[in-house]
Amino acid sequence: MAGRAYAFRMKVSSVDRVDEALASDQLIIGWSQAEGLLDPSLEPDDFVRIVHETHHSDETTRRKAGQAAPQLWRFIREFEAGDLVLAVREDECYLARILPDDALYVSDKQNDDSSYRRNVEWLNEKRPIARKSLSEGLQGSLRYLRNVSIEITEFLPELNNLASVNDGEVEEDDDWTQKEIEVAVSDYRDMLDLELAGFPFNKSEHRRAVMQEIDRSNGSVEFKHQNISAVLEKIGLPWIKGYKPARNFQAALVEAVDRLIADRADKLPPPVAPAPIEDLDSVFVDPPKRIAKEKPTPQVVVRLARKVDQAERDRRNKLLGDAGERFVLDFEKRRLANSPHLAARVSWVSSERGDGLGYDIESFDENGDKIFIEVKTTRGGSRTPFFVSSNELTAATDLGAQYRLYRVYEYGAKPHIFVLRAPLADFVDLDAVQYAARLR
Repeated sequence: MAGRAYAFRMKVSSVDRVDEALASDQLIIGWSQAEGLLDPSLEPDDFVRIVHETHHSDETTRRKAGQAAPQLWRFIREFEAGDLVLAVREDECYLARILPDDALYVSDKQNDDSSYRRNVEWLNEKRPIARKSLSEGLQGSLRYLRNVSIEITEFLPELNNLASVNDGEVEEDDDWTQKEIEVAVSDYRDMLDLELAGFPFNKSEHRRAVMQEIDRSNGSVEFKHQNISAVLEKIGLPWIKGYKPARNFQAALVEAVDRLIADRADKLPPPVAPAPIEDLDSVFVDPPKRIAKEKPTPQVVVRLARKVDQAERDRRNKLLGDAGERFVLDFEKRRLANSPHLAARVSWVSSERGDGLGYDIESFDENGDKIFIEVKTTRGGSRTPFFVSSNELTAATDLGAQYRLYRVYEYGAKPHIFVLRAPLADFVDLDAVQYAARLR
C-alpha cells in the first residue's frame, strides 16, 4: 500500500517527456545544470544556492531558485518506495509506483535538461487514464498543478483503485467500519433521492457533513461514494451522476446498500422525459470499452442483483421502457428530418403490434435501408446490465445487418445512446438467469 501520492507534470524545458518516461520506466525532472544535488549532505538551502548559481545567476534575488529547489528536494529526497505518482498530461494521466532506488543523475542527458530521474513501475500496463474519468475532487486538485508536483495523498483510495486491474473484486481489507459505511451510504441515499426528484444539492456540503460524523478525509468520502455508485451500477439501479463508479468495494458496503438503498428501488420517481435535444449527434456515443482482466461479479453482488431485479420491475410498470422507446421514436424521426418520406414511416411497432417481434422500432439508416431497433433503457450508467429475451436474441440473429440495439442510458435530462449490432455475443457476455423447468 502506498504511503503518499503526488501529481507530477513532466514538461521539462517546455518539452513533454511523458513518452520518454514511459519508455524508460522513469520519472524525469529538469534543472539538469544543477549538478551535485544527489549529495546526501546537502540541506534545502544548498539546493536553492546551487539552482540559483546554475540556472538563475542573472537574477538579483533567489525567488525563482526558491520556487524550483523544493521541487527538486521532493523529487530526490521525499519520494519514497511505494509512493504513487500520477503523471499528468492535458487530457490524460499515467500512474506509477516509486521503486526503492535512489534518484539518478544521467550526465549525457544534460543537454536535454532531463538528467535527474527516478525509477518507477508504471501501472495498468502503461495505459492512459482520462482526466475526465477522475473524481471531481481529484480533477479540482490537478487544476492547481502549476509547479512540477503537488501532494495528493488525500486521494490515495482513488489512486489505489486506479492501480488495480481486478475490476469487480470485492476487497475485504478495507478499514472502513460498519458505522462509517452506513453514514456514507445514508448520505448517498439522500443525495440520490434529491437527484432523481430533480432537486439541486451540493455534493461538497454533503461530504463535509459526513466528515463531521466520521474521521475521514474529503477524498476518502468521495471515493466511498464512488464505490456505492459501482454497486448500484452492477445491480442495475441509478447512481449519482457526479460520482462515477469506482470498483474494488468491500462486501460490507454491498450489504449496507441492500439495507439502505436497494429496498427503496420500488419507490423511485417516474422517469422524466428529457428536454428537446438540439445537437442530435451528441446523443450517440461509442460503446464502453471492455475492461481488461475483468473478474466475475462477486456472488454477494449477484445475490443482491437478483433480489432487486430491476428489469422485472421495469417490465411490470413499463414506465421506463415505454419512455425510452418513445424517446428513440422521436429521436429517429428527427434524425431523418432531411428525408421526410422516411421520417414519416418510422414506427413504434412494439406499441402498435405488441412485443412478439423481438424489436421495438422500425426506422431507416443513412442509405434509406430499413433497420430494426430494440431499445434498452436505464437511468443508470453505460455499464448497467440489461436483460435480453430469447425472442430478442432470435430477432437479432434473423435480422443480421439490419438489426440495431439502442442502449439508452442516463435517461433523464441528458440521455445518451450507444449502438450494438448482431451478433450481440460479439459485444456482451450473455449469462443465463432463468430456466424453463419441465417435469420429467
